[in-house]
Amino acid sequence: MTDILIKGGTLIDPAQGIHDVRDVAITNGKIEQIAADLSTAGVSEVIDASGKIVTPGLIDLHAHVYRGDNHRDPDDISGVTAGVTTLVDAGGAAPDDIETFKELIAAKAKTTVYSFLGCFSRQAAAWEELATDRIPAIAAANPGLVKGVKIHSMPVVNGIHGLDHLKAAKEAAVKAGLPLMLHIGDIGYRDLPKTTIDATAQALDILGKGDIVTHLFSPLTGSATDDDLNVLPALQAARSRGVYMDSSIGDYQFGWQTAEAIIAQGFLPDTIATDMEIHSQMGRSNEPMVDDRRVTGVRVVSERTLVEYMAMFLKLGISLNDIVRMATQTPAQVLDISDSAGSLKPGMPADVSVLDMIEGRFKLTDATGESRIGTQAIVPVVTVKGGVSYPAGSGAHPWGFSPPPATDAEMAVLR
Repeated sequence: MTDILIKGGTLIDPAQGIHDVRDVAITNGKIEQIAADLSTAGVSEVIDASGKIVTPGLIDLHAHVYRGDNHRDPDDISGVTAGVTTLVDAGGAAPDDIETFKELIAAKAKTTVYSFLGCFSRQAAAWEELATDRIPAIAAANPGLVKGVKIHSMPVVNGIHGLDHLKAAKEAAVKAGLPLMLHIGDIGYRDLPKTTIDATAQALDILGKGDIVTHLFSPLTGSATDDDLNVLPALQAARSRGVYMDSSIGDYQFGWQTAEAIIAQGFLPDTIATDMEIHSQMGRSNEPMVDDRRVTGVRVVSERTLVEYMAMFLKLGISLNDIVRMATQTPAQVLDISDSAGSLKPGMPADVSVLDMIEGRFKLTDATGESRIGTQAIVPVVTVKGGVSYPAGSGAHPWGFSPPPATDAEMAVLR
């Protein structure tokens, strides 16, 4: 007997090449059948998805839900109540506190939460003591939890270690059989020296097939482009080697001019992710966080979710099919979990996102304070995780999950 029938929605499953109205039948926590106009007779729960979009459960490849004694509930605005069935905590857990991460986060969450291990000891001062020698053993002991290694190219850590931390992290990742995720973009105090193009190129040259560059659309120095917004040759070369390009946005890492320039050069991201952050500095400001390609020092709590960021990609002219692929099929490939996520093939675990495409006037603001007006946004309706349905939560904002509405005055001056 079918437990859940998601009926009448437009199924978009790039892994199967499906974009059509289909019903999705779920039994015993797995996808039983995908077909048109399935009967509701004897079904325990029917989800009416008429006029809605049905996709494989969304995967957020880059989030932050844990950092030592600072952590957040992954199921809240970042997980199953926000249309996301799987997320990666990118570098929050270090080799010396992975057990705490497992106990506080991964074991309790309804959302599947993986770890990309950080490379520095939690017991030492920040960025001071490498702990990469422990990564292979930690990964071997936790194959269902540790899915990669996270490292940064940015002034504070480069100033301490040069490229040694990157080389050590890559060596550890190779020994562990894991991908390396490289942060690019100069976050940190504004008075720190900027990362040169040569230093960024050397960092990128370390990456190999299956590794990830994160923050593709960063407007900062030390990122994917030169001062004229040309894509760095080293980034082009990295892609040719099979390195994935992730567009995690977070506080500082999306600029409209940068994104538009990169796309105009025919360089699209492979994945969409949030870089949703937890941190103790909860100051808020209406000032731009980036000026002249450097961080201003102002930080806010990242509350924009994966579905909200999709509105930015729609505005950039990226197709809905590609957006879904960037949040389902490809991150599943990156994480080597394509047998359990990223598609709704019969027999797969029943991780499903039911989403709504809404029309409106949405103010889409980047880290430099520049805004665009979007006319479409995506919001969660219902998420099915392992055969259990979860209604959408109240959202990240007082008005819900969509970007903020644009005023008449803003409509008059923004494009």
